[in-house]
Amino acid sequence: MSAGSVTGAAVGTPGAGLLTPGAGAEARPQAGNRWTLRIAVLILGAALVMALAAPWLSPFAPTDFAAAPYLAPSGAHPLGTDDIGHDNWARLVHGARQSLLIGVLGAAIATATATVVGLVAALRPTGVGVILMAAVDVMMALPALPTMLLVAALVQPGMLGTALVIGLLGWPVPARVLRAQGLSLAASGYVAMAGRFGGGTWYVLRSHLLPAIAPLVVATSVGQLGRAIGLEATLAFLGIGDPLRPSWGLILRRALDDPGIWFTDRWLWWVVPPSLCIALVLTGCTLLGIAVEARVDPRLGVRRG
Repeated sequence: MSAGSVTGAAVGTPGAGLLTPGAGAEARPQAGNRWTLRIAVLILGAALVMALAAPWLSPFAPTDFAAAPYLAPSGAHPLGTDDIGHDNWARLVHGARQSLLIGVLGAAIATATATVVGLVAALRPTGVGVILMAAVDVMMALPALPTMLLVAALVQPGMLGTALVIGLLGWPVPARVLRAQGLSLAASGYVAMAGRFGGGTWYVLRSHLLPAIAPLVVATSVGQLGRAIGLEATLAFLGIGDPLRPSWGLILRRALDDPGIWFTDRWLWWVVPPSLCIALVLTGCTLLGIAVEARVDPRLGVRRG
């Protein structure tokens, strides 16, 4: 073999290895996706434990006048007290229950509405489907925050009312996505054959479309969860909600209403903890969404890796 041939072979082999991904290149995104899922479960699990164990994590109720106002952190009050003597730690752990519960309810309402609208519009692309998609277009054209404030002003304040506001304003975008997927499935051979052999609309929906679209619905619900928790914090921060059931956004609102908050060290135990909780939970929802998307479509995990 000539020297040129040997050199060409030596140079060509590494080049081929770089251009063709091997098993290691496929394993790295999968390992990264597992760690993403573990971190998300750890964050959201900790928030869930905080919410469920709130009565045992603090001896005070969130509305109790536990001590004098503006106490610094101590053993009895780990995060001190607010301007009227509420225990900040008690309000933080009970606020987790309110924020997560409203977020879950809002995400469930948005996902259920989007699934029904999207699939009905896919199965009835003319007539009912046109009307539904026109409603989606109108909802998407409305400015989000003013519309949310207007609807919130018309709905009875409270946990269910806030969840309804979040859910009823969160369904248009996922409805359009689910309709597109439903149209693709409805045009496939096995769904068309089911209709030709006497399968009614509900049969096709129950037996073919819903099982096929279920992973996408799960991914949509995870995305809606983070959005709903963020919107709940925004509404509570703007003063919309039940003041007797504090959430993280309401705690922030009360803290920032204090004119001297930034001139003392009170912001360290009154502003930072709820802000950190909101940021961590939204991060956990985002990471969970990435992991679920990669499970629904493995190509997403490869591209992210």
